[in-house]
Amino acid sequence: MSIFPGKYKRTQEEKYEDFLSKLGVGFMVRKAATVSAPSMEIVDLGGGKWKIITATKLKTMELVFEFGKPVEETTADGREVSTVITQEGNTWNTEQKAKKAGQKDVKVIREFSDKGIAVQMICEDVVSKQFFERS
Repeated sequence: MSIFPGKYKRTQEEKYEDFLSKLGVGFMVRKAATVSAPSMEIVDLGGGKWKIITATKLKTMELVFEFGKPVEETTADGREVSTVITQEGNTWNTEQKAKKAGQKDVKVIREFSDKGIAVQMICEDVVSKQFFERS
């Protein structure tokens, strides 16, 4: 049985507002994002395809991907990026490369365990750490 599929709820976060600020997200949106308690669902679609659904009270985002293959994505903060997700053991590494000048690249590391997902979101010199507990 795969450790990845499941439903998760964020139970911890640190430096999330700093991360959003580094991305250039406005004050009001940052405040709304930091008080929300997002959920995440990982779905194995079969045939090597996966879906990540991230939801807050304000917005739901879905990303369908295959490991190692670039997909075009508009992020929750509005950046248009080329995203590649790779797998190393129980870790998924996401690289978001901004398509527009002046926008930032982001790296996301998701480390899966029986308890949930430890997430690091990295933009330049800012690292936000979050934990999503398996529900």
